[in-house]
Amino acid sequence: MLGLNFIPILAGSLVVGAAAVGGYAVLTTSGPFAQSSEAPAAAQSPALTTAVPSAPAAVVLPEIDVRTLEMGLPSGVASIRPAGVAVDSSGNLYVADFDARRIYVRRVGGATEVVAGSGEDGIADGPAAKAQFMGPISIAVTDAGVLFVVDSPAHRIRRIDPSGTVSTFAGGGPVGLGQGEFRDGQGEDARFNLPGHIALDPAGNLILTDKDNNRIRRISPAGLVTTIAGGGASGPGSSPVPPGGPVGLAVAKDGTIYFTEHRNNAVSRLTPTGSFERILSSVPGPVTGGKPVNGLTYFLAFPSGVAILSDGSLLVADTQANRILRVTPSLQVIQVAGGSVGNADGKGSAATFRAPVQVVALPNGDVIVVDSGNSRLRVLSGLIP
Repeated sequence: MLGLNFIPILAGSLVVGAAAVGGYAVLTTSGPFAQSSEAPAAAQSPALTTAVPSAPAAVVLPEIDVRTLEMGLPSGVASIRPAGVAVDSSGNLYVADFDARRIYVRRVGGATEVVAGSGEDGIADGPAAKAQFMGPISIAVTDAGVLFVVDSPAHRIRRIDPSGTVSTFAGGGPVGLGQGEFRDGQGEDARFNLPGHIALDPAGNLILTDKDNNRIRRISPAGLVTTIAGGGASGPGSSPVPPGGPVGLAVAKDGTIYFTEHRNNAVSRLTPTGSFERILSSVPGPVTGGKPVNGLTYFLAFPSGVAILSDGSLLVADTQANRILRVTPSLQVIQVAGGSVGNADGKGSAATFRAPVQVVALPNGDVIVVDSGNSRLRVLSGLIP
């Protein structure tokens, strides 16, 4: 393998919302998570299969350029702190701001506007300017221009139609940390517990990581919520294997779901037939609390975002290690950018990050990184020749 730089886990440094604990910004997505001293339950499950790396082959490392994407500010907005992004078919960039409780769009051409959110803390539906969010962290956008927003501390999925009207699409019940619940069901009858990232699958369903329920959920276009991984899920394309604090998410064209697991320090995939594979997991350490489970072992430090490149490679935002990793189809791990704390643009390891939490692949081969600790969006170029 090439480019393996082993970086110690920075223990005891978490962020609740965006307030740093221990003086180190790590996670600005969906709040705190519990660290378990138990070995991952998936290690004992017969449904868990092993992704075996191919024999190492020569890998030509492209020169990766990292630059800051300037957002611009709408009138009356002092700053934007991105937590999650999505890009529509026209190239418009949508940004979820957890702290400001707003959704923005950066139009093709550079103008940035407020899409929805009054900035007040709440769960009020209605006209965009008056709607309230508690903490939006992830966005999915359809070809018709409908936005689905994960309002994580509200345990709800919000919908913004092209006219700007905000409604609650799925989830209900009490709001706030420690108040999440679990239930499959229709629309607002369903329950989540700090949902994470969201993406559309090829059939038009929403796929969602339900972090503190340790589940992967599916939401149909009609709003029916079902569990497809974790908690004894059953039915076509489901797996009973419990993910450990799933956060990041990407869905391939064939329907395969790739996701990161905070509690297992792992990157895993769920195939359309329900086969669960842990393809990259950390070595034993103070966070995993147990032995590595199947697949390739590599020292991960709370991986959050994951994206799929056109060559089948995965990009992983290894949040606490402040770097971007590439996992090739043959399961070789290459550190392509970052590796130390900072806010510098540049080439490869000369670039620095502060808690990258999401990576989104663009049609032109570039990748947007949500650099949460620096409150910036960064663009990676040169990943695809």
